[in-house]
Amino acid sequence: MGQMDDIAAIRAMVEAMQRKLDAVVMQPRPEWVTVHEYAQLAGVTPRTVRNWITAGELKTYRHGSKVMVRASQDASRDRRQSLCNTRAAG
Repeated sequence: MGQMDDIAAIRAMVEAMQRKLDAVVMQPRPEWVTVHEYAQLAGVTPRTVRNWITAGELKTYRHGSKVMVRASQDASRDRRQSLCNTRAAG
């Protein structure tokens, strides 16, 4: 009976995973995000993102009082570039 118990346990785990997958709602990543959201994506501070904007390194637009940053820009590349620039300057 040990093998039957193992199969029942596996079946229960598969069913639990299926329920979790069925509950997931996939949403596409937004095209534009706030400065704060982009900073979180890039792993830097909002001040750094604003510096990149001032330097013309990021595409942006104004939505009322908020500055929106194109999310599809490579945040990890931006972070590496910022770290390299910081090291070179210091």
